Amino acid sequence: MVRMVRMTVTPERAKELAKEVDWEWIDSLTDEDIARQVAENPDAAPIPTIKQRLVRLARSTKMPARRKIKLIRRYLRMSQSQFAEAYGIPVRTLQNWEAGRREPEDGILSYLSVIADMPDQVRRSLRKSA
Repeated sequence: MVRMVRMTVTPERAKELAKEVDWEWIDSLTDEDIARQVAENPDAAPIPTIKQRLVRLARSTKMPARRKIKLIRRYLRMSQSQFAEAYGIPVRTLQNWEAGRREPEDGILSYLSVIADMPDQVRRSLRKSA
């Protein structure tokens, strides 16, 4: 039986613990070293970046579409009109999606997942095709 322990770490204790870390060894790790350690111990997996979490949420079927769309747009720090113009979506349509008055089709949700994952590439591609 595994027993869970809950611990509160004060800022002072966090500083003490940070001093005990061998930062030179950590800095010397290669991507291959990290991948090997993760394969050997899934608990050693690195914490996902904000972008990685965003992409996972954008692909999630549990989060409502209106929240996904707003989350992606806010992550990109764009207004509704900027986002709509950059990605070829009518502003009113975007507003309706975010307000929950309309639901985007599955293909649009896939497009939004791609935007979340590769926003600059999508914009460049759209500019080239215009």
